[in-house]
Amino acid sequence: MPEQPSEPAARRARPLAELALEPLRGRVSELARRWAVALILERPTETMGSVALEDLGREAPALLDGLLGALSSDGELEALLGGGRAGSSPAQRIAAMSGAAGAGELVAAVEALRGVLSDALVDEFGLAAPDPVRARQLTDLADRLAHICAVILPIALAGIETLAAAAPESPAAAARPAAPVIVASGRHGRGGALIIDERAAEPAPAGPEELYAPPGAVSEPSPGGEIEIRDERGDEGPAAWIRSIGRQLERFEEDRRPFAVVLIECRDDAAGQADLLWDAVEERLREEVRAAGSGTMTRERAGRYWLVVAGTDRLGAAGLAAQLTRALESIVRGQRPGMSVAVGTAVCPEDGRKASALAAHADVGLYAARAERQASEGRMGV
Repeated sequence: MPEQPSEPAARRARPLAELALEPLRGRVSELARRWAVALILERPTETMGSVALEDLGREAPALLDGLLGALSSDGELEALLGGGRAGSSPAQRIAAMSGAAGAGELVAAVEALRGVLSDALVDEFGLAAPDPVRARQLTDLADRLAHICAVILPIALAGIETLAAAAPESPAAAARPAAPVIVASGRHGRGGALIIDERAAEPAPAGPEELYAPPGAVSEPSPGGEIEIRDERGDEGPAAWIRSIGRQLERFEEDRRPFAVVLIECRDDAAGQADLLWDAVEERLREEVRAAGSGTMTRERAGRYWLVVAGTDRLGAAGLAAQLTRALESIVRGQRPGMSVAVGTAVCPEDGRKASALAAHADVGLYAARAERQASEGRMGV
């Protein structure tokens, strides 16, 4: 008996109008953050910053809402595709949002998007022991989602061509001297920790049993803890703070104590940066590390800092974020009324047990906090 031809994918991927997708459509901002984390995690460490988190936070919720609507309606699928009008589909912005520089990276970005939606759909509609009807619906959902991702891919690829045509030639990066990387680690005296001013002169090489502090270094008591203050400026990129998180992960494997990764950013797009302002900000952050008794501070650049705080759970991280936001705003707004402070957090082990995962959650959390703050100020007319 001759084989019957298989049903075309487009016909097999029927819209599932019978499923209530409104609850998921109400969570598109959360799904956008999951997609952002997935995009960052699939990047090599040195290119983690290529994901345009601000664009993604602003535009991805509408894209996700369109994708969810297209699951249940051919009309919404047509709207998602732009109705045949060039440049009107939100899918054309996937390349810009994801930082995809080529077709391979774009396919991976769409696949990450499909994976986030697939997980959300299973969580929403899956059952521990699905009945045959629900099992068939989940299969149909998977087919429909795969079909939608397939038909938006050519539009997304066109977005890469648009970006390439619009991008000016990149000038060579200006040469800049790398600042010294100065590390203070371990106890200084009995039950203390050595904190080094990371902007001081380069220290002499340290022997295995001795730490050399430049002039101006200060010693602070610590209840048996360990403090590291780091300045990782230069061309090392994300590897600097990834290493700080990695060291704490090694300790977590030994003591199983939770810890928090806290990313702080002070930003004023309309003004230059003042060294005196950053002095005050950084000193406040040092105080937080000292108060914690065990942790690290890494300066990515002026106005952007990473703290790793041992013995801190989700509740503690949220409290620390709120405390830092209030404290730093009181510093920066006195000198720069237009400057804003945003703080993102991640907690081990809940948000992951890899340094890249924790950094990604903190980075996405920072942009979510900034967007939420801007929306709140907009509602209040600030």
